[in-house]
Amino acid sequence: MPQRARDVEEVVRTWLEAKQAADGDGISRRLSAYKGALAVGTGAAEWWSGADRFAAAHTSSGTFTAALTTVEAHVHGPVAWAAVDANLGSGEPEGMAVRLTLVLVEELDGWRIVQSHASTPAA
Repeated sequence: MPQRARDVEEVVRTWLEAKQAADGDGISRRLSAYKGALAVGTGAAEWWSGADRFAAAHTSSGTFTAALTTVEAHVHGPVAWAAVDANLGSGEPEGMAVRLTLVLVEELDGWRIVQSHASTPAA
């Protein structure tokens, strides 16, 4: 039976801190090398399939700021999923609302992200 996973929530928070700092090693540490890894972004052409493209999609951005409103994760055996509600500093007074979902698998050295999907909620 699935259950809430506070340890996975902490993994996600730590990973997002690394992303905000553009810490390539910290980001990569939690990405799976699975050849079917997939990142889906908010733009029409933002679809990165395969381990190398997946890693590049997550490690290629610069620093940014984000206020995390919600981080929630659940686990069922060696698979976990997480949802994040955040507001990115965009230079605009209200920022930019972003939602992120992640699928993680438990590998020998801990939880690794195999799929990510970012979206922006409708106004």
